[in-house]
Amino acid sequence: MTDYQNRISYYLAAEASAPREIGNGRAEIFHQIAKLAQNQGPLQDDFFAACNDLINTRLDCADFALAGVLRLLYLYRDHPLLTDKLREELEQTTLNFCYWYDQPGIRGMCFHTENHQILFHSCELLAGQLYKDHIFPNSGKSGQWHAEHGAARAKEWLVQRAKFGFSEWLSNCYFEEDLLALLNLYDFSEDKEVKEQAGKLIDIVLLELALHSFKGVLATTHGRTYSRWIKSGRSEPTAQINWLIFGQGELYRGPGLYHTGTNFALISFATSDYRCPQIIQTIANDEADEIFLRERHGLDVAEASSYGLAPDKLETNMFFWACQTSRHPDVRQASLEVAHIAEHPWLVDFVEGVDEPLETTRKLIEEAGGSFDGDAVNTALSAVNLVTYRTPDYQLSCAQDFRAGKPGYQQHPWHASLGIDAVVFTSHPGTDDESSDHLSRPNFWAGNRHLPRAIQHKNVLICIHHVPEMDPRPYSHAWFPKAAFDEVTQKGNWTLARKADGYIALYSQTKAEWATSGDYKDIELRAHNRDNIWLVEMGNARVHGSFDAFVKKVVESRVSCEGLTIEYDSPTLGKTQFGWTEPLLINGKDIQIHGYKRFDNPYIQTEFSTTDYHVKKGESSLNISF
Repeated sequence: MTDYQNRISYYLAAEASAPREIGNGRAEIFHQIAKLAQNQGPLQDDFFAACNDLINTRLDCADFALAGVLRLLYLYRDHPLLTDKLREELEQTTLNFCYWYDQPGIRGMCFHTENHQILFHSCELLAGQLYKDHIFPNSGKSGQWHAEHGAARAKEWLVQRAKFGFSEWLSNCYFEEDLLALLNLYDFSEDKEVKEQAGKLIDIVLLELALHSFKGVLATTHGRTYSRWIKSGRSEPTAQINWLIFGQGELYRGPGLYHTGTNFALISFATSDYRCPQIIQTIANDEADEIFLRERHGLDVAEASSYGLAPDKLETNMFFWACQTSRHPDVRQASLEVAHIAEHPWLVDFVEGVDEPLETTRKLIEEAGGSFDGDAVNTALSAVNLVTYRTPDYQLSCAQDFRAGKPGYQQHPWHASLGIDAVVFTSHPGTDDESSDHLSRPNFWAGNRHLPRAIQHKNVLICIHHVPEMDPRPYSHAWFPKAAFDEVTQKGNWTLARKADGYIALYSQTKAEWATSGDYKDIELRAHNRDNIWLVEMGNARVHGSFDAFVKKVVESRVSCEGLTIEYDSPTLGKTQFGWTEPLLINGKDIQIHGYKRFDNPYIQTEFSTTDYHVKKGESSLNISF
């Protein structure tokens, strides 16, 4: 039995035996799948009821639960533990569902973001395929029709991700849902093209995890995330995936933010025939002295037409919903048509009610010498060029110059990690709490009310926060948990720390102050100024020697900040210059921060918008072609 098979057995036994509580219906069906896989009865009728209730009332994330129902029906429809009554209830739930916005009764479901789209398409394909000869009461269409309808949309989504990457880039939560949908398609689709492409895209997602994970945690910038999973990697869904697939870290089995601890992707992998290519596993466990990664995801609205995606056409509009740029001025009219077809008043208000921050954003950007393009959509996940620099002792990651000065939502621009809890990042808070409610995004830690201008080259990062004068929270702050590090010291405007053999130095233009009480005592560093430049230099014992030597080198280095510009004589990079409107210069050389390839790293070089990937490590290689 391989190590992977051992981990599968261990996980399924642990999940089946875990005393899970009933939540909101999203995860309960997956816990029952684990029990069926282990032949461990009795099944729990109330867990099935919670799942069916969520799906039948068509609330947000009903598609998550339905993906679990379909996995169960394909794998265990005739299992002796599944009673006729439970089977019939699941079948009726499947037949009566609304599978897309052009079918009756979308109600309160979110169907339009990137992860939801593939979940709806995969569910429709598999439900139609399973009940080909049935008429689905909600739509009045046959199962065969639904299978074809879902397959056509799934193919479009798969090719778009293959060409343009993920708009929800490196998401430590939504990769879990993407993988759930993709594994369902890989395991059960009778359409061979869909099955093959789903398998290849699983390879790509796992390659992303292999490239960007540090000590088993996806410790990076994220397109979408939540506070719980950036403050610590302990319970993030992708860390559990890394444990199962790559044997990294430990399996977290406690409660989750949404899913009561049950991981959709782990259940799917553990009951799937899919196997990760060995070369991807090798890359995940490569501990080279340094690995420098650059890549690109997504499209800006202005360039989309050149890639065959017209912003003003209904037939291409769902791509912009996936990128959450559906409310962009050039896209809005087609998006309103979608909202009206769905007969969804909330969506109509969502699309129309987007202009409130326009003038604030214009003033903020223009007062610092920038030019405003009229796009102030806070949810937007437009084109992103990102950098990750990985060593055995630390990892630093950044979304380069991403929408500086514009309103934010769940985007996480930069992240430094020296261990599972030893992480550092900055933000401009949107609220005073950590609620994940839609109206609390961004909140106190996750996301930014106004996005900074952040850039990185290798082990050095600069993040410039520029905040409106009358903002309710005219400051930026850093997450810097003292207790997670082995040593912490402050020297002037520098805060420096060590975790094992990894070092971090954080400079604040305005001297930052520790919180001295409350939940964030000795965790939050706050710079009480609406404009502030944060600077990061990372190092380790291999390069810098002792921590004391690192501290001395960094603290004695020249740092000069004037307004929103900085010059820094980095001990490792040399003279580094940057500003709110200035390029990144290192020793006088202009460093590229836009226009990256899809992948640009030691293992894979792939141009953006192509669908052919060639991965190489030593004498091993893997071709992934769509």
